[in-house]
Amino acid sequence: MSEEEKLKVHPEPIEKNRRIRGSLRTNVTKLIKKIDKELASANLNSDSLQESLTILFEREQKLGNSDDIIIFQSPDAEMENSLEYSEQIIKYKSRVNRYLSESVQVDKNEINKVPVVASEIKKDCNTKLPELIWRSLMGIS
Repeated sequence: MSEEEKLKVHPEPIEKNRRIRGSLRTNVTKLIKKIDKELASANLNSDSLQESLTILFEREQKLGNSDDIIIFQSPDAEMENSLEYSEQIIKYKSRVNRYLSESVQVDKNEINKVPVVASEIKKDCNTKLPELIWRSLMGIS
């Protein structure tokens, strides 16, 4: 998108754009705190973490769009602040992805630990059966 197009699409004053970005950042901060609590929890829920990660991706995209508009309107003052926030989002996304990939590995290992059935154990044994003696009914042996 060219610079003129950005101004036409977002002619709002910079203050309004900063308020929008501020509410997005507040939302992202709450989400990051929630993720941090979940990762520190003893009983982690991978479904909840996956949902939080999906929301974080969506919020990151919206925040990036908002940052682009504000940086375009006042580039020098906002660039460093935007980069620091982006780094924090990336850090938490990688933490969640790392946990989720480790939990998948643990699940695969548990699947491979199938218990041995007793019939499988017995087929390896050498058992001697008693010898059977058959006598005919006619008295012929």
